[in-house]
Amino acid sequence: MAELLEVEKQNEFASGITTIMMKLGPRLIGKGRKRFLDRQVNKGFGALLIRMRARDISKCQAKALIQLLVKSPVKDLCFINIAGGAASDIINVLFLIQEKDPALLKDRKIEINVLDIDTFGPSFADSSITALKSPGGKFSKLNISFRHIHYDWNRTEKLAELLTERKEWLQICSSEGGLFEYCSDEVIKQNLNTLYTHSDDDIVIVGTLLHDIETIDAGMLAALKISTNIKPRLFGINGLKNIIENSNWKIESIIEV
Repeated sequence: MAELLEVEKQNEFASGITTIMMKLGPRLIGKGRKRFLDRQVNKGFGALLIRMRARDISKCQAKALIQLLVKSPVKDLCFINIAGGAASDIINVLFLIQEKDPALLKDRKIEINVLDIDTFGPSFADSSITALKSPGGKFSKLNISFRHIHYDWNRTEKLAELLTERKEWLQICSSEGGLFEYCSDEVIKQNLNTLYTHSDDDIVIVGTLLHDIETIDAGMLAALKISTNIKPRLFGINGLKNIIENSNWKIESIIEV
């Protein structure tokens, strides 16, 4: 059994350590026989989809943010990442914006808030951002800070508090492999309602979700049940549409993989 899968044996959610290792790819995993199976798992279709997911959600956020940054050249920037783990999507968003127009980030306060019950992923994110801020690093000229907020998505008080504190900032909320892949309709609605009530009209939410169960190969579902206790929700785009029907939210863009 590969260590990547062994780590998740007792978990119902994909942990920060496994997700970040999947995103790194097989070439960046340690060498030797001990990590052979990990590298093989990382070459698989599931790991490839995770890397594609990270790419797409980063592009979506960058596209939306560039418009907001141009529109509001003096506002500071607040990232809110629900179940954000190592915040790899946000780091990539900042890379993409720097490539497009580094002036958009100049002289702004940038705050990355990861709301997660996990500790390893946010700790990894903090270390990564610290390294990127070092002399010569990609973030060395940015005024960027990081916060890990211990967050239970069943209770949204801390999310409301953060949104209120940063209401004058540009706000973007993301949840990759989190809110829309594990939570019940009620919990998703509760988080969306909190985001709407305590934020400015310009807030953007970007998230990932899995296909409807009718479109998933039965073999893949069986393999997931055998190899791990992780229990993602096959929510689907129709499930999301039902959630936001008669709400204040609207779907502006969909990338399907």
